[in-house]
Amino acid sequence: MLPKTQEANTFLHKVLHKAFVESFGLSHQFFFLEFRDEAGEDHLLNIDTEVTSNYEWDESWGLTEEERVLVLFNKVNLKYLTYIACDDETNLVLRFENGIVVRLNGSTAHGYPEPWTLGNSPSQRPGGYTLRAFSGDTYSISQYSA
Repeated sequence: MLPKTQEANTFLHKVLHKAFVESFGLSHQFFFLEFRDEAGEDHLLNIDTEVTSNYEWDESWGLTEEERVLVLFNKVNLKYLTYIACDDETNLVLRFENGIVVRLNGSTAHGYPEPWTLGNSPSQRPGGYTLRAFSGDTYSISQYSA
């Protein structure tokens, strides 16, 4: 595992330890999951990449990809994370208390450089941060202090 990947994984575990999905949706044509940690802090995961899962779909529903992702996010709403990890190709795996695994592809869907980012709101206040995954390549962590 590359050093930047190790650093990103350590950071993910630090900020999302004992966190659960508090909100989800679609904003400005991008999916998001918002987590709340045990201290009551919110963490926003913005997603611009393919989302896959171990969830079994009933094809008779006739859902679009966007609808599938929203249904999937509803299945993990208010569920705690039990595992989170990224790899050297910037793929991200999230496992939830109900057994659902969500995978974010490390390549962006719309040509932007970041397939996913994680930050707290507002990220540029003291104690704020942004973790950026760069398409199939590396990570960047920005932390802001007073």
